[in-house]
Amino acid sequence: MLLAAYAVTMARVTGMSPSVAHVVVNNRFRPGFEGSVSHLTQYAPAVIDVLDATFDEVVARAWRASIAANKHAYYDAAAYHELAARISKERGVRIDTACYFNDRRGESRNAAIGETSRRAVLDALPLTERRWGSRFDWYDGLFFLHLVEDPEAIAYEAWADTHHLAPTDLENFTRHSRRP
Repeated sequence: MLLAAYAVTMARVTGMSPSVAHVVVNNRFRPGFEGSVSHLTQYAPAVIDVLDATFDEVVARAWRASIAANKHAYYDAAAYHELAARISKERGVRIDTACYFNDRRGESRNAAIGETSRRAVLDALPLTERRWGSRFDWYDGLFFLHLVEDPEAIAYEAWADTHHLAPTDLENFTRHSRRP
């Protein structure tokens, strides 16, 4: 459901659909990887069309896109970047899909959310907390949403390259989920 919310919000903030999120896939379960002393993740693109769809339809699309991304998270990253460069050149427009979704939750990922009404969500907005973090001169993505472990709330960190996503759009993404 949170990947669907990400896709809808990204479409609203950028004005583009479908939304593309590279989901971070843990590949450690694959045969032969269990003994590795390293990170074993790969970014797998999940393309989610949100145009003219109800949220329930987007949830179903996000689920299918997530399953496909997890299933196919084994590819040659250099070849992927070469393909993106070739298509960018052919179209005369730089194609950059460096937007990421990383669900790092453990126990809270499986916690029952229960029924939550739109009114309950809107009522909770004044209780939310947002703070600006560190500034980095270099960042390897346009946007990165990390869901983090918190048994009491849905907690996340949003990292963005503000040359591509204005601070006001980042605030709208994290707080209001709609364009001003």
